Amino acid sequence: ADLAQKNAKNELKKSEDKVYRERKERELRLNELKSEAEEKKLHAERIDRRALQRPTSPLEDLKDKLSEQDQTKIDIYENAFSRIKEATGA
Repeated sequence: ADLAQKNAKNELKKSEDKVYRERKERELRLNELKSEAEEKKLHAERIDRRALQRPTSPLEDLKDKLSEQDQTKIDIYENAFSRIKEATGA
């Protein structure tokens, strides 16, 4: 009876130790994944900030610098080009 009780206690102790180790491993892995996700999030935010700081396109950047008269000419040419494209089916 004593031997069976000692064996049972040993098995219980082994099981508890195993569960404890597995929990620690899961916690470590979870922390690694959390930190990895945080790094990716920060990286994405940096990319977004850079994208917002850049002009949206070279054409829009140029339009901002042009005078109103020049802009009107460009709009007329763009409109004419669009009509030509529609007429030719291109």
